[in-house]
Amino acid sequence: GPKIKATGTVSMKPGQIAATVEAPAFEWVAKGVSLKGNLDSQVTKTDTGTTGTTKISNLEVVDDKKNVVKDPGVTIVHDIGLADQNKSIDLRKVDVASSFLHGTVTGRILRRDPALEFQKVRLSFKYLPGKLGTFARAWLPGKLEGAEEKSLDLVLDGKATSAQALALLRGTTGTIELDLATFTMEG
Repeated sequence: GPKIKATGTVSMKPGQIAATVEAPAFEWVAKGVSLKGNLDSQVTKTDTGTTGTTKISNLEVVDDKKNVVKDPGVTIVHDIGLADQNKSIDLRKVDVASSFLHGTVTGRILRRDPALEFQKVRLSFKYLPGKLGTFARAWLPGKLEGAEEKSLDLVLDGKATSAQALALLRGTTGTIELDLATFTMEG
């Protein structure tokens, strides 16, 4: 895998671990995409959760078609409650902000055997399809296109039937509002 040189500090007190990581320059390469930027992250973990901010500045993403996305800064701020040996995950706040994607995730996820249970998990995002498509190239089976901002608002509630990707939706109820962008499959 990719190697990233980083510096950091870790401090520990009873019931709390705080970590700071800085990588003045990193590069991550996957099938169809490469990312470069600077990383700065501060995270605190306690017995009851984790909070923190992760920033990627001077982000540059290039896909295998030579599409380029440059972003001055991607910021993720999180406040996540953990209980019952991390089997209860309370997404109090997970905010993402960048020039091509911004929004939030909230709700609760329970880790049950054999699958997850969603309790009013809401993903609410606005995105620029072409730029997001370049960024997500390694994970998409096609091409997301468009320069006009689109929106996604998804709410899930209920117990999934298994942990497989599409089965996460079986057994749950929810709503989705999706302003569709052009998506084309290749091959």
